[in-house]
Amino acid sequence: MEKFLKPKEGLIVRDPKTMTPLPAEGMLKTFVGWEGRYWRRRVNCGDCAIVEAVKRVVKKSEEK
Repeated sequence: MEKFLKPKEGLIVRDPKTMTPLPAEGMLKTFVGWEGRYWRRRVNCGDCAIVEAVKRVVKKSEEK
């Protein structure tokens, strides 16, 4: 199971695998196994929030 997580404004929340910060616009993360436990703790303490993923629409340029 995966959920889209977004860090609380002003906080830097690191991914436990890669140690890179979670982007401010959010990222899809797994909620299974040890990594899932890490992300659930971040949500429970308020460092991250589960949000609905924003679909990006790419417009093709008109051809003449």
